[in-house]
Amino acid sequence: MTPEPSTRHLRAALLYAQLGFFVFPAHEPIFDEAGKCVGCTCEAYKRSEAYHQVLIAQRRERDFDPNFVCPQPGKCPKVRWREASTIDENQIRQWWQWWPTANIGIDTGKSRMLAFDQDSYKECYEGAGVDLDTETVTSLTGGGGAHLWYRMPAGAEYGNGKGDLPAGIDIRGVGGYVIAPPSRHKSGRRYEFEIGFDPLSIELAPLPPALIAILDGAQHKQATHKTVFTTTTTAQPDLSRWCLSDKVCALIDAPPVRGERSEADARVCTALAYAGATDDDILAVFQHHAIGTHGKYSERGDDYLSRTIARARTFVAEH
Repeated sequence: MTPEPSTRHLRAALLYAQLGFFVFPAHEPIFDEAGKCVGCTCEAYKRSEAYHQVLIAQRRERDFDPNFVCPQPGKCPKVRWREASTIDENQIRQWWQWWPTANIGIDTGKSRMLAFDQDSYKECYEGAGVDLDTETVTSLTGGGGAHLWYRMPAGAEYGNGKGDLPAGIDIRGVGGYVIAPPSRHKSGRRYEFEIGFDPLSIELAPLPPALIAILDGAQHKQATHKTVFTTTTTAQPDLSRWCLSDKVCALIDAPPVRGERSEADARVCTALAYAGATDDDILAVFQHHAIGTHGKYSERGDDYLSRTIARARTFVAEH
């Protein structure tokens, strides 16, 4: 691969920060001599004894995989991005002094933006009928899709839930991030802005009414299924009281794989909701089984679980 100037990513990260976008460094895809992606820079650490010891200290030894393969090369953060993402010049300079070619992540929530991830290259894409104002900052991904950047409405806290958006479309808002130009995609191509639609040439457009309606509708549905915990301390639950499949029981008893934890939590909550478990019952499962004690719940707490249960009950009500 052709070497690049060592300051290219630093200059871009500093520019984003000057424009009010909170940034953080992300790992990079690794390529062989033929230009084929063969891994991610995160893998060496995830396979190391140092990481193994970290997991042992966290009582998550079963998460260690000496043959770990990154599921999304070039998209995983190098730092605890939720806390660390920043517009501070000194911190940004330090990061890219350590990792000159690190990909650039932008924390969409802190940056008060919502990114519309339009993966039109996917076979499942059904978003052609969504009415959008495309006169906004537009980043072309190396995989053939596009990220449309919109300004988050004042007072809004739209997250990453896509509501009734068509297949092939995702959003990133509060609690999410996007990889920004000139980062390297696993395809070997770079993220780049569409000509004339970079943040120096055009301002972020307001969030389109069509998207606001969909996202407000999703929030309303979730609000109709408010999660209620009546206790903070639960007893060990007996899983046999519910009719759960072997696959769901296996998910409950095994530490979830990073990158798949949210999906595993959603599957377990949905299965328990179908089985008639109360909100307190589901809380007990997560407080006493590996799905929670070694999973995302152990990091994010009751509020995260409450929202996951609400989405699960919404799904059950609709199906």
